[in-house]
Amino acid sequence: MNNSNLEKAKETWNNIDIAKVRSVAWCSISYFENKTSYNFSGGESSVHLIHKLLAERLPQSKLNNLKGAALVCGDMQSERGFFELEQFIQFGEVKGYDLSEVSLGRYQPNSNINFIPNLIDCNDLILERDSFDLIVGCHGIHHVYNLGNLFYQAHKALNKNGLIYLYEWIGAEYLQIPLTNHIFAAILLFLLFPSKKTRTTHMGKVKGFWIQHTPPEFDPSEACNSQELLPQFLKYFKPLRIVIHGGLTYPIFEGIAQNIDETKLINKIKIRIVYFTEELLTKIRLIKPCFMVVVGEKKSIGTLD
Repeated sequence: MNNSNLEKAKETWNNIDIAKVRSVAWCSISYFENKTSYNFSGGESSVHLIHKLLAERLPQSKLNNLKGAALVCGDMQSERGFFELEQFIQFGEVKGYDLSEVSLGRYQPNSNINFIPNLIDCNDLILERDSFDLIVGCHGIHHVYNLGNLFYQAHKALNKNGLIYLYEWIGAEYLQIPLTNHIFAAILLFLLFPSKKTRTTHMGKVKGFWIQHTPPEFDPSEACNSQELLPQFLKYFKPLRIVIHGGLTYPIFEGIAQNIDETKLINKIKIRIVYFTEELLTKIRLIKPCFMVVVGEKKSIGTLD
């Protein structure tokens, strides 16, 4: 990524109201979060699952002083639970990597953790060999263009029997929605949510045939090489569990989730109609998934493609 685009990306994340962004996100609808959790970890939290797997894989002597890394971590809102919650294991040191000093400064870590912020463009990431027991990336790695280097460095830095966990956008570059997804999303919006008030986003746009911003409207790092994210991950890591989803739920509910009262029976029914339509159309490959949740282990050097 050139310096001009890097500065634009840094400016965006230094100034963005991230709390507002999260409040209108499609996954703020609890039904979707609960279904993803069930599909990925059988109903227990992702944190609980990852901690349990680490406790099974690592020597008992290490479990009370693990080392972790959070890549393109922002304010650590999504990542912090993996390192702060003490269930079967305990982290002593966590390193966070991000280009926004403002975002990094927002994170107030648990007092038991030595958090080391690293202000860095993760396109140029360099990590120490065999230095981490858990590497986490949540909604930030799709901002990295040089994914080959990032996953090479993560593979190099992950200890034997360590784990990498990602929740990432794997759809089209700049968050664009594939045409078939777009058509189905627009139809369901008109049929299920005919009121313009419900379909009006926090930015004042009415969703319908309009589903997504155009690429120039985004931060230049936004999903800048996202089609390579899953292939590059699979080159260096073996998935232990993986869920791909969001092909309809994201384009339909992103930006209007705050308008939908989940306590109303009619809305509960409509939310489930969208979810199960997405599952069916994804399974028969009529639409493409937009997100991936995965936990993996490093491949041995001899098995790398």
